[in-house]
Amino acid sequence: MHDFERLEAWQLAHQLAIDAYSFTHKFPPQERYGLTSQMRRCSVSVPANIAEGAGIGGKSFVRHLKIAAGSCSELQAETYLARDLRYASAESANALATSVSRVRKVVHGLISRLEE
Repeated sequence: MHDFERLEAWQLAHQLAIDAYSFTHKFPPQERYGLTSQMRRCSVSVPANIAEGAGIGGKSFVRHLKIAAGSCSELQAETYLARDLRYASAESANALATSVSRVRKVVHGLISRLEE
């Protein structure tokens, strides 16, 4: 599978990365190399791993999807941390966490289909 752009998982993950960048935009300057950087890197990891795995195919695709799902969990945990540190409102954090959860479910669905 080479057309990763057609995958719903990639499309949602791509938007998730954009949303994560917006979410971290107003974090305190001292977090530039901390939580801001970490959230952005793991959010980019999700669509990147989906695309890379799709390009390789086979068992590697499943492995990359599992890494993408792990990055989703990491991003969700960091979103809650940002909320609890009051770097973002509870409303915006909950919205991002909901998006992360949706992406993770779609990725897990794709994993299940590929492992059948």
